[in-house]
Amino acid sequence: TPLMVACHHGLLEVVQLLMEQEDLQVNLRRFNGETAFFIACWMGHVEIVRYMMQMRMQMRRQGEQLKQVRLKPQ
Repeated sequence: TPLMVACHHGLLEVVQLLMEQEDLQVNLRRFNGETAFFIACWMGHVEIVRYMMQMRMQMRRQGEQLKQVRLKPQ
């Protein structure tokens, strides 16, 4: 995927641009099971790994906030 290629080559700006896409499937795997995150880790691109981890935490927080809103009694 384009995200995997950007992670392989250490292209942080491209990763950031791709991660902004709503329909991006971050957890797609290659034939050998590698994800874009794994590729960034394996290639030693620390900035990309940090960015992807921060994005994951933001997504989790947003998901928890949505759950709380839905669970509030009306």
